[in-house]
Amino acid sequence: MKIKSLDIYNVRNINNANLIFSPGINVVFGDNGSGKSSILEAIHHLSTGSSFRTKHIKKIIQHNQSSMAVRAELSNFISIAIAKQISKPTIVK
Repeated sequence: MKIKSLDIYNVRNINNANLIFSPGINVVFGDNGSGKSSILEAIHHLSTGSSFRTKHIKKIIQHNQSSMAVRAELSNFISIAIAKQISKPTIVK
């Protein structure tokens, strides 16, 4: 499955990003510290539920924020998302 769009909230140095990918090859480029690895980490976190850089969720969530979220729309009209908090997760009705 291909990712059509990706929404990232409070992941490392990305406060809020909405990325729309083309059906072909996509290239991500930028200066050091601009968020390239954070995009890859967000995709990895969405697909595996964990980071490839750390086991501590506090290090993934942006400084001075209490939660993070990543959402993707896939090529077959399926939407997937993950959200995590620094504090104990709670269920909201």
